[in-house]
Amino acid sequence: MPGPRDLELLFGPARAGWLPVSVRLAAHRETLDASGVLNDPLAELAEAAVSLVEPGPVKSTVRIFSEPGWDVLTFRTESAEERVIVELGDSRAGAPRFRGSFGRRETGEDLVHALLEYERCLPRSGTIEGWGSFPSGKLRRALAAVAPDVPVREFLLPWTAIESPHRVVEEVKAEVGEHHPLYRVELSIRAGCLDTDDFLFETPSACCPLAVVHVTWSGSRERGRRFPTTTFYRTWREWEETCMRPDHTEYVGG
Repeated sequence: MPGPRDLELLFGPARAGWLPVSVRLAAHRETLDASGVLNDPLAELAEAAVSLVEPGPVKSTVRIFSEPGWDVLTFRTESAEERVIVELGDSRAGAPRFRGSFGRRETGEDLVHALLEYERCLPRSGTIEGWGSFPSGKLRRALAAVAPDVPVREFLLPWTAIESPHRVVEEVKAEVGEHHPLYRVELSIRAGCLDTDDFLFETPSACCPLAVVHVTWSGSRERGRRFPTTTFYRTWREWEETCMRPDHTEYVGG
């Protein structure tokens, strides 16, 4: 069971171009209203996440325009790069309202998880009312560094990388029976579909290394070869062209 996060962000529903953001830094809590008119603080948060989880020095600024001024959330490394200094304050003030030192990797993971959780709440278009598109590409880059077993590739909504892979793999193992083609096959989860219970796995098979499984969440073994329903793909390109992209077209158009 993971412990409490040092950094927590919760996003409310956007209205008329304003996005409520609840920020917790250790015991310090604030609620801000961000605007997407003059800049995109969500994109800047994703850029900060990338900077935190990839090697090299960190100096990232997230600007939250809250009229008439800016609240600024900054992340920077100093002498010890495994730690990151986090500050939150008004750009017009001399001293920040909060300043703390956190684990760099853990802070990056906190940002990734917060953005993932918000992305899952977005409408099918992947856009935010009065705002624009969510920075999914930047988030995928940060996620690839947090979870290196996930291939670095751009998943299109409703397909997305999986945050809790172990639970899904264990459920599939519980469901497949001895006559199913995935019985006792070593599976590595790669992605899941947000609006169905379909999950993409890599398998050791040379002829069909990818499998999309429709998980029933029954927790018990299904009978025969048909369930859980499974579709095999010979290449990533085949899966992308015949599964992911058609799903994306339907998702956006729906």
